[in-house]
Amino acid sequence: MMKKFSANSKGIIRELIIIIVLLIMVAISLLADYSILHIPNFFVLSIKDAENLFFTLFTVQASVSTVSIAIVSIINGLVNEYVLGISISRFIMNLKPSLLKHNRLIVANLVICILNYFCLSYCLFNACIALFVASIIITIIMVKEIYIIFMGKNFVRKEICEYVYEYYDLEILEDLNTELTAAIETGNSLVIQADFNAIKTIFEREAKKSNYQKTEIIEQLSTIICDAFEKTTHKHNGNRNNQFLLLICDIYKIANTIEEAPLHLSIWDRISDDFFRALKDINYEQLREDLAYYILHHELYKNLKGRAFKEIQNNSLKYYSCWIYSIFSDENSRLNKNELIRETKSVYDMSSVLLFYGSNFNDEIEIKKLLTIELCNLHKVMIDNGDVEGLKKHFFHFIRYESNKAERSLVYIVTLIYLYYLTAREPLAEGKPIQEYAKKIIELNHANIEYFYYHLDLINIAKAQLPFIKKLLQNWDV
Repeated sequence: MMKKFSANSKGIIRELIIIIVLLIMVAISLLADYSILHIPNFFVLSIKDAENLFFTLFTVQASVSTVSIAIVSIINGLVNEYVLGISISRFIMNLKPSLLKHNRLIVANLVICILNYFCLSYCLFNACIALFVASIIITIIMVKEIYIIFMGKNFVRKEICEYVYEYYDLEILEDLNTELTAAIETGNSLVIQADFNAIKTIFEREAKKSNYQKTEIIEQLSTIICDAFEKTTHKHNGNRNNQFLLLICDIYKIANTIEEAPLHLSIWDRISDDFFRALKDINYEQLREDLAYYILHHELYKNLKGRAFKEIQNNSLKYYSCWIYSIFSDENSRLNKNELIRETKSVYDMSSVLLFYGSNFNDEIEIKKLLTIELCNLHKVMIDNGDVEGLKKHFFHFIRYESNKAERSLVYIVTLIYLYYLTAREPLAEGKPIQEYAKKIIELNHANIEYFYYHLDLINIAKAQLPFIKKLLQNWDV
């Protein structure tokens, strides 16, 4: 940023020098015309028919001044060409960070033409020459500025991107949002990717500038992301959904740069329903290659640090794993049997590894509770779906090796209570497949369950966590 700021400063200084030189040149000429200042003879030309010459120069100057009108017509041809929501013509005419903006140069050239007329009328011939030279210099500057159009759209795009990244504000973000919305409607992938890159870059710069505190710009960017993501998911385009999820992952990674005091975002709260709809359209190869849902899960939990108790307690992340599992295991899912087995492992690892092995949350009691609820909810859905092999492979198999973990013990207790409740206490489950699933799970894992009973202080754990267990199970429907 400092490098860019320095370049802009140098450009403005050069323009100031040009303006000062032109003003001095005109002032000296006027002083000479009124004989206040004597010009050395070697600057003076001996001309017999001076009046006709200056009338001719005036005609030339008037013609040169009209060149600016022709240049405007060239620029207007680019009025419908946009980069990050900014039209190229608007950028050249009004927005380019410069004192000698194109619209100012056009006005200056026309004003100089009028001044030259008065100078000619009062026979101020030195001033006429100075104004003629100034007009030529201004026209050269205009031609130079317009030359970027002929260097190709990529060159113009680069200049506009640099301008947006340096001078972004709410108005520029609104232009960017308008372009992104239109690109989503028309399916313009190149524009969508360019706008994604711009959103990420602006967010990162603004986060650093604000020392990772919320600002109006960050709120506006969050709104743009949420609104655009909702529109994208309704298009049912798996590639684009995945592309958008990767952007959201990057945004949360930036927000979590300071792990102990992350920049708290509200994006997830606003897109959670759209997120699960988006997953349905993403194919298996994309799921395995990018693992966007896996990465996002971790970043969302990291973003919970420092939040209020109620905000953590009521967070929809408690359903994250079970909802994803439900989508993957649905009969209308895009996954075949082998792919489902692999994704089930990924979903299970996503929450269990974070809960049992994640060092980021050792001192975060409420976040660990939320992770515990999430894993328990996943177990419930796996039981309800009759995923006997999945539970055996990913859960009961580890009971002998990790039974000393308090969180794992609590998950075991909740899971077993639900299994035995289905087999013996729930009349609505009588004779239904869900009861058969529960019996089969207990039967296949009898040895591990027995080991669990004998090697854990079951009574004390249950007593200590009784309110938590009761509240969780009361929210479960059969």
